[in-house]
Amino acid sequence: MISSLYNVWFIIGIVTIGGGFVWLLYVTRRNSRPLEQIVARIRGYRLPLSKELGDEFSFIESALSNIIEQSNQYQQKHDEDLHLRKRYLFHQLIEGDMGLTHEEWIGETNSLQLPYSFNKQVVLVIEMDKYSDFCCQYSRRDQNLLKFALRSVIQELAPKYGLVLWSEWTSPFQLSVMVFVDSEEEAGTSITHKLFESVRMWVQENLKFTVTVGIGEQVTELSSVANSYKEALRALKYKIVLGENRLITSDHIANHGQVEVFSQLNVIRSIIQSFRLLEDEWKTKYDKLMNEMKLGLLTKDEITNLMNYLIYYLGLEISGMTKEVQEIWMRDGLPRLSKIIDECHSLEQMREESLTVLNSFYTDLKGAQNRRLHAATIRDMRKMIEEEYANPNMSLEYLSSIFNINGKYVSKLFREETGQKFVDFLIDIRLQAAKRLLTETQVSMQEVAEKVGYTSAISFSRVFKKVVGYSPSEFREEAARRQIG
Repeated sequence: MISSLYNVWFIIGIVTIGGGFVWLLYVTRRNSRPLEQIVARIRGYRLPLSKELGDEFSFIESALSNIIEQSNQYQQKHDEDLHLRKRYLFHQLIEGDMGLTHEEWIGETNSLQLPYSFNKQVVLVIEMDKYSDFCCQYSRRDQNLLKFALRSVIQELAPKYGLVLWSEWTSPFQLSVMVFVDSEEEAGTSITHKLFESVRMWVQENLKFTVTVGIGEQVTELSSVANSYKEALRALKYKIVLGENRLITSDHIANHGQVEVFSQLNVIRSIIQSFRLLEDEWKTKYDKLMNEMKLGLLTKDEITNLMNYLIYYLGLEISGMTKEVQEIWMRDGLPRLSKIIDECHSLEQMREESLTVLNSFYTDLKGAQNRRLHAATIRDMRKMIEEEYANPNMSLEYLSSIFNINGKYVSKLFREETGQKFVDFLIDIRLQAAKRLLTETQVSMQEVAEKVGYTSAISFSRVFKKVVGYSPSEFREEAARRQIG
């Protein structure tokens, strides 16, 4: 019985081992099929795997590493493309090139994770002051870091004021910000101003530069965002007059009366003539010009154009002077003045630095002319002309007889020393006096002509119209209209 039981258990053990081996083969075969399919599919993609890989597990591990790496690269590229799409759409908005409907805009905001358009929008442009100095002071890495800090602080402060905004760098030194306002116009404007005043103060206290903020008008349509952006840029053009490190709105511009730029050209010519004739009053005229540009609220472009005209006209006058003076101008005066105009950030800075250069050149000019023969004689002649311009006999022959110098030589000396012909200088003096008489008195044309050195009203009117552009009577009428207005 014991022997029989032993045989039974032995048979059962053999059967169990055999069944386990069969089951092991079945499970291995069943699990190997998916691995074979995975390997076959991976091989179909032709990934850049090593040819030395042996078993399927090593092959799968290498394939997964490549897939994960490609997925990360794809995600990075997707994020970069998303950022570029945001910037492109922002530029379309501020430049007025967006052709999206309201529904398409909503779709873009959802896909690009942008703030939704509220009732009103306003665009602001934050401009870094003295950007050239900023670039010289910091490396490219530090510049990017500071710009990132500026943009980040705006994003962090906005929720504290309940504002939603979208900011992009539109130039190396200008950060444009679109603020979405969901409140009444006055309240939204006030909150926006408070936010960016806080930004301005934070930058001033924590970063080593300052910013000026140009603020556009609030608009209700996305198609009008470009107009708000233009207003913000226009406000920044007055920074040179109104000052840096502040907020500038259209109200600041509207509160100033602007002057006509072309009216300043005659003032500049008068300054250069006084400068050329070594009259100290040129400084008073120059200060007056600067004050008029400030009170008249000229833009940076307009001020730059006027100052470039001053340089051009001064160079034109110097071209008729001695070689010594021309060399001083080309070596010292012209380069320094041009650099000041290009690099100045405020009108006051431009006034002080340019005045320093002009004073230095004026001293050199005065010394050079004093060294020339007959310089004192010509100054005496000019003084005599200014005092006796009403004398109808005033002429080159008259001067040559008084100063005992040949008339042709007098003409040549007068041209070299004053930069003008004798006749032009005399006419200019006489017509300036005539303009005062026509403006301030009601005397007849014959009396005006006689008081300024003309024996005939007809010849006086002919000269006046040729130089001024219209007749003395028309000039008097125009002056009367200006006084009434």
